[in-house]
Amino acid sequence: MSVNAKIENILKNMTLEEKIGQLCVPILQKGEITQDLISYVCDYHVGMLRYCPNAEFDNSSEVVGKPNKFFRPSEMADFINSIQRMAKIPLFFAVDQEGGSRNDINRAGAFAYGGHMQFGAADDVSLTYDVAFAVGREFASMGINLVQAPIVDVLTYDGRRTMKAATFGDNTKKVCEHSLAMMKGFSDGGIAVMAKHFPGYGSVATDAHKGIAEIIKDFQALDSEDIEPMKQLFENGLNGVMTGHVITHCIDDEYPATVSEKVITNYLREKLGFDGIVETDAMRMPAMQKLYGTAKASVLAIKAGCDLVLLRGNMEHFKEGFEAILNAAESGEIEIGQIESSVRRILVQKDKIGLLDKPFVNAEKAQEIVGCQKHKELAQRLADNSAAVLKGETNLLSEDERILVVCCEPQKIRAAEDEIQCVDMLEKAVKRYFENTDGIMVSLAPGKDDINKVSEMLSKKSYDAVIFGCCNAIIYESQCELAAFLRSNTEKMVTVAMESPYDVEIMPEADLFISTFGVSAQSMDTAARIMCGKHSAKGVLPVKINL
Repeated sequence: MSVNAKIENILKNMTLEEKIGQLCVPILQKGEITQDLISYVCDYHVGMLRYCPNAEFDNSSEVVGKPNKFFRPSEMADFINSIQRMAKIPLFFAVDQEGGSRNDINRAGAFAYGGHMQFGAADDVSLTYDVAFAVGREFASMGINLVQAPIVDVLTYDGRRTMKAATFGDNTKKVCEHSLAMMKGFSDGGIAVMAKHFPGYGSVATDAHKGIAEIIKDFQALDSEDIEPMKQLFENGLNGVMTGHVITHCIDDEYPATVSEKVITNYLREKLGFDGIVETDAMRMPAMQKLYGTAKASVLAIKAGCDLVLLRGNMEHFKEGFEAILNAAESGEIEIGQIESSVRRILVQKDKIGLLDKPFVNAEKAQEIVGCQKHKELAQRLADNSAAVLKGETNLLSEDERILVVCCEPQKIRAAEDEIQCVDMLEKAVKRYFENTDGIMVSLAPGKDDINKVSEMLSKKSYDAVIFGCCNAIIYESQCELAAFLRSNTEKMVTVAMESPYDVEIMPEADLFISTFGVSAQSMDTAARIMCGKHSAKGVLPVKINL
């Protein structure tokens, strides 16, 4: 049977409710078969699950309750297989793997890398491919078959610090090269690839997680700068794109891209010729909720030309979106032909990765592939080639000095419950090279209690130096107060920016400032070796920093 015949045969045997289900994407944040999960798969017949295996997170990315059961790779494969067995049509299992604290998969020895800026700092396209290929193989072996990366946003707005390390850089050519390498690596590793965020977040001032983002630039600049990486991925077979909730004034000054027919149908589909799947970013974001609410936004997104609506909230949030789309289809507000075109595109992309014929994976193989020695060595090579010294001289510390490591807890890492990818990975790395080391963890947004704890620690012992691990101080600015306190209480201070390099702009106190562009155990090891002169920093900033 030909591909087209196979797809059409599936389509003609689907009810309207089943077709709508293929367009709606709930979130799975449990390590067990819950009643909600059974309902999503068996009653609503969803086409994709957004998978977060570590824990359940709220809208602020804080853990709700306890982390999920710690799966070994083979256990995760078995779990996903059990869900696929319930599905009438095999499911896309999608993860965000943006890097650093935004990795969905950072436990059980899986390949955890830093933010996209880490690749831009190393600037080795073959290395970017190799890492993505390794990650793709690991994901595919566990049954994770779609990755929501690369991020292709070109950082052209000088004031956009909230992107942290989630961009390859501010040079369009570099973003194009690394985006393509990452896409090809993932794809060759055996999974579908969904780039984001169309039409780009790199030139906007506001994070859509916080409010309404706007692109204020002319069409020529948008098309040649922000969209150029997407064009190259389209030409090389990209499976899908995720939209950004951003008003693109040069195309549509009324509707955000996610719900804009001018952006999705007229520009993305017709002008750029993209016929892969288009998924919305999360409908629970303030950008959508403030303007429309879940129901209206979901209907508008489908009418605009999107194929998948990301309803990553609770069951009520999901049902509101599903029922709104179903009602709109039954009333004729959304044409059935448009629904079927979207389902057809989804099925085509599933078939491209062999999902329709082979939805199950070999759990034993997952155990062999995930976290293998070759991948560990590759992760260390990426860390070694990307870490950068933004200020000061290396070899600042000698191995016999008394060191205190003060580290802000990176967001989401604790939920991994992993011995390697853990909140105190910086302290552990430093202890490997400096025998006389103590450590203390503080809050991501440290307050007076944290400073008092550190002060008490400093008073108990005379330390020769303090190492401060900061994490996105540009957002959690109370880290600056802690940095100033540490500076006034030590002769030598090293700061390790574990994610955003922009932290150096607002906390210049350190004698040595190292940027790793993301939280990973290998990156922390590299930073520790830079401090004692065992490694020469090789990374080059891929963005402009104001020092």
